[in-house]
Amino acid sequence: MTTQTIDFSRFNAPDDRVLAFLNANGLDPNTIPAQSTATIEDGNLTVSEFIFEQTVPGAPPHKTLNDDGTGCKKTTRTVPLVSAPEQHGIVGA
Repeated sequence: MTTQTIDFSRFNAPDDRVLAFLNANGLDPNTIPAQSTATIEDGNLTVSEFIFEQTVPGAPPHKTLNDDGTGCKKTTRTVPLVSAPEQHGIVGA
């Protein structure tokens, strides 16, 4: 079993390669923190993702703040790896 880690903080956000990689794997780049990592293992891609909430009907959702107000809430999401990082120029991640 091989595990690969991608440190998104190595790239200047927004980086077209990272955006293409996330989109190709069915993830919304706007929900993934730029200063996070992704893990590829057993054909799956795992990332941290901001949690969004809609507090005003009809308004766009916004990031949910932590209870103590020190940052935004995140969750972990795992999706099947559809497109490898190397296919998007992310090598030696």
